Amino acid sequence: MRKGQDRLICEVLEKGLCVRCGACVGFCPYFNFFDGQVVVIDPCQADSERCYRVCPMTGTPEASTAAHEGEGIGPIEEIVMSRAVRADRRDTSQYGGVVTTLMTYALEKGLIESAVLTTKGDAFSPQGWEARDKEDITRCAGSRYTASGSLSVLNRALKQGRRNLGVVGLPCQMMALANMTEAWAETEGLDERIGIKIGLFCTWALDYRTLTEFLEKEDVKGPFLKCDIPPPPAEVFQVRTQDGWRDFPLSKIRPYVQKGCLLCEDMTAEKSDISVGAVEGLDEWNTVILRTEKGSRLFRSAIKDGWLETETLPRENLEHLKEAAHKKRERGKGNKDD
Repeated sequence: MRKGQDRLICEVLEKGLCVRCGACVGFCPYFNFFDGQVVVIDPCQADSERCYRVCPMTGTPEASTAAHEGEGIGPIEEIVMSRAVRADRRDTSQYGGVVTTLMTYALEKGLIESAVLTTKGDAFSPQGWEARDKEDITRCAGSRYTASGSLSVLNRALKQGRRNLGVVGLPCQMMALANMTEAWAETEGLDERIGIKIGLFCTWALDYRTLTEFLEKEDVKGPFLKCDIPPPPAEVFQVRTQDGWRDFPLSKIRPYVQKGCLLCEDMTAEKSDISVGAVEGLDEWNTVILRTEKGSRLFRSAIKDGWLETETLPRENLEHLKEAAHKKRERGKGNKDD
């Protein structure tokens, strides 16, 4: 029988299915995240297969079990639209600033010790970052459209003895974190060391190397200040540089989507405590799905203390969200069958 590392290399890395979540990096000392990808730095002879078990792409029991409950978008305690009360937090964030506000609130109230986030990095190569103060959190505000390997930073923080960590991640990273919790149960309760998990809506992530090559061919030169994919019906990928904005049809961008993303069935990060995304047609608001008691408690405390405000999510927006989530689920299933 192959060792866990061998299976991970054979079934995921060599097939190009790695989504660069970073869960195996630091969990196993023989993986590293370098130049936007997971690399093997030495053979591993361990029999535990924990690196294989935490990967969201291996088809392990935990990884293959999505929470298809609620409205077709996972477990729901409540779903609303929300935004930061402070306009400056909205201005520095992608939409309503809910994620930045919640993490800053949790840190300042002592509910978390630090937050595992994603920085902009160089060009389109974001990196994981452990934010220890509100300035760090603000610097990590905004969406990323390429993979960051940020769970490697979580593994490092855990090995350094951190507790009450906040984690922000994509659906694949929330699934990997659920797998890590299961794997860690053999030795130490990981769930007790995670203060809050905030998942981000995601349709897919891009491979930054091939994306950068495409932009160079299109004569788009860095530094890249911001990128965005406006809600439908825009169907464009926007890139902002010092020369202004450039729009590209999504049909030109989709070839650079990570292969593993095409197998993903989860659009709304169902394994998180709180899931956050855009509100179609309302640029300064976020859609917020409260999934657990822990998530609801944090969110309602932030509202009570005047950090967030909420409105009812229009029924039309909820229906569009459910439709988009259903399409991604069916697309992922179909791609797995091909």
